[in-house]
Amino acid sequence: MSTVVRWLHVFGVLSYCLVLAVQPARAQTTYQFDLPSQQLADSLRAFGHQTSTSILFEPALVKGLTSASLKGSFTPDAALTELLAGTLLRYEFINDNTVAIHAAKTQERNSKKISTRDQS
Repeated sequence: MSTVVRWLHVFGVLSYCLVLAVQPARAQTTYQFDLPSQQLADSLRAFGHQTSTSILFEPALVKGLTSASLKGSFTPDAALTELLAGTLLRYEFINDNTVAIHAAKTQERNSKKISTRDQS
């Protein structure tokens, strides 16, 4: 194996380890929220402002949706899960400072419908 290939391999492994080390930082950071029940778009903007996170969403996707109030200490993942509960929307961290809001995939929607039926 040439020296260049070895260095590329070492660099790749170190990069992967760095990515794994950075991910828990977001998961462990908590923020204090005191958001009222309001239009989902407003809640997402407030979340973004409070966590210094860019929130990307299509206005039509959240139009007419209301979020529950969010009060307490939450990680960003837990806060977004709470804000999007019952909306059939999901979030995806594109990087540490950017979140995209999407419609849930068809399979996710169907499994939510099935689990809702099972509970009745």
